[in-house]
Amino acid sequence: MEKRLTYQDYARFARLSAAELARQCEAEAFRATGPGGQGVNTTDSAVRMRHVPTGIVVVSRESRSQLQNRERCLEKIRAELQRRSRRPKKRRATKPTRASVRRRLDEKGRRGAVKRLRRRGGGAHRRGGGLWRYAEGTRDHGRRTPGRRDGDRAP
Repeated sequence: MEKRLTYQDYARFARLSAAELARQCEAEAFRATGPGGQGVNTTDSAVRMRHVPTGIVVVSRESRSQLQNRERCLEKIRAELQRRSRRPKKRRATKPTRASVRRRLDEKGRRGAVKRLRRRGGGAHRRGGGLWRYAEGTRDHGRRTPGRRDGDRAP
């Protein structure tokens, strides 16, 4: 397994001269596509360049000159090396405050209470086969006495 590069390694590559950087690269010319008509379609002027030690790959097809595209590729590789050579920000561990932990737990408790109430079915509670009506304190088996409505009391 290859060694993972650090920002210091990238900084070392970014400090190389243009000639040294070019020696570390593999260049490949290819035919560009897109707008430009005959000037683009007939010349192999686009350049794909790979910096072998880091694996950075860039493409340049802006110019109709292969030489200018090679130079532009080197500039792009150097810019990417400089970007990667910046020291990463130091990460700090963060911890939630006690108050935020308490608020979160209180809210969880309230949500749990609401769910428990939903599970019970509101005021009527199922126990042992019958519904208990808390207001009347009597068991209601779903039978109705003829001539009486739900709110009426027996004489």
